[in-house]
Amino acid sequence: MASKDVKEILRPDTQAILLLCANFGLPREIEPQPLTLGEYNNLAMWLRKNQLRPADLLTTATQNRLDDLVETKLNPDRLLDLLERKAMLKLAVKSWTNHGIWILGRSDSEYPQGLKQQLKHFAPAIIYGVGNMDLLSAGGLAVVGSRNVDLEGIEYTKLLVQTCAAQNMQIVSGGARGVDITAMLGVLSAGGPLSGC
Repeated sequence: MASKDVKEILRPDTQAILLLCANFGLPREIEPQPLTLGEYNNLAMWLRKNQLRPADLLTTATQNRLDDLVETKLNPDRLLDLLERKAMLKLAVKSWTNHGIWILGRSDSEYPQGLKQQLKHFAPAIIYGVGNMDLLSAGGLAVVGSRNVDLEGIEYTKLLVQTCAAQNMQIVSGGARGVDITAMLGVLSAGGPLSGC
């Protein structure tokens, strides 16, 4: 079976955001550095002001306008270098999707509206995940804590997630050792919903 092309997996806006914001596993010393969330937000404001979308940055016409970015304090050459990383994007997306990882850009309709409403411009430009992405909008209880938790903390965490599982309340946790992994394993063993981040 032939693998899907990036254009079949990601919307054009998400492709552009990934090119600008993802590091594709490269060391931090390698240039060009991906945009930080603040830098991307400045660019997004410039795009809105000029009635453009992120995908427009993939066109030569918009790329020729990048010298107008003076108020954003972004270097147009850096943006162009980031946008030229299409081969890296293709390899990364192929690897991610082969491992069951999905990618959402902030402009995707599936991006959790609650996250946008709560965090506004601090909402991540890109979200990566595995599993049922509908759970992102389902709410839940975040359980995070010490990696060096004592037995009392472990037992409390187990009781908490069992109670949540009984009420079909989703647990969201990061999977680090200690409280996080106890919460994840506890809710799974109790048959409750889980989202990892």
